[in-house]
Amino acid sequence: MQVFDLEPFAKYIKDHGLVKGHNIPYYVKWVQKFLTSDLPDIVTSTGDRIQAFENLLSKDPSLKDWQLWQALKAVELYVKVFVNNTVFL
Repeated sequence: MQVFDLEPFAKYIKDHGLVKGHNIPYYVKWVQKFLTSDLPDIVTSTGDRIQAFENLLSKDPSLKDWQLWQALKAVELYVKVFVNNTVFL
């Protein structure tokens, strides 16, 4: 499994007060899972990738609704806020 350096993401969400400190490791874990998930090759747009990830997670009976919500919020923060705001840094 490829490991991504998500320390800048963790720092960003902490510094901007987007996530409570004790939840940051979980957000990082969800983003790592998203980035390394084996999603269908036909999924090309970011929105489709997020939807495919949600579908993948929703099939896991061990996940509670709040965990699925947290996973999707983490991915949305990563894709829509962090990546978009740090491209030119």
